[in-house]
Parts: sequence; C-alpha cells; structure tokens
Amino acid sequence: VLTVNGKAAVVVQEAGAFQSLIVGGAAPRGNRIASMETELQSFKLAQLRQDLGAGVEELDYLSARLLRRQRLRQRQRGQSMEYRQDNLHELFDEIRMQDRAHLG
Repeated sequence: VLTVNGKAAVVVQEAGAFQSLIVGGAAPRGNRIASMETELQSFKLAQLRQDLGAGVEELDYLSARLLRRQRLRQRQRGQSMEYRQDNLHELFDEIRMQDRAHLG
C-alpha cells in the first residue's frame, strides 16, 4: 500500500510487477515517474474537490439552520419579517431548511 498524507493512494497486489514498472518498464524511467506524479496529483485533486464539496454543503446547512433559529427568535418576540427583493433569498433558505428538517 502506498500512502499519501496517511491515506491509501495505491494498493499494489503484486510487488514484483510494481517493481518492474518502476525500474524496468517499457517507457523511460523519467516518463514513468512523471506519469505517476501526474496521476498522484489527479488523485489529490479529486479528493480535494470532494472535501470542498462536503464543506460547502455543510456551510449551506449550517447557515440555513442559523437563519431558521434567528427567524424563530423573531417570531417568539412577536417580530415579523418583511421579505423584499433584496432579502427574498432568506425566505428561500428558510424554506429549504424546513424541507431538510422534515426529510431528516
């Protein structure tokens, strides 16, 4: 198992075949290393995109939850919210949050 930052990146099932790929494959060694580095970078980029996507989803969820709490506190105080063109997105966020809570 080859690891990158402590996570498995490549699993080698046959050490001899892997060694021949690294040392004595058909392509010149520099090209093999460059190819492997490129592939490693693509693995890292894919993982980074996945992590960023999860982070964005979490931020969306938390901001909608915070907005919902603020609206609930306003209602408990007897305050109402007037939605206009410039803050209509807040209404949509609140509706989205309520849908998520019901879907659970």
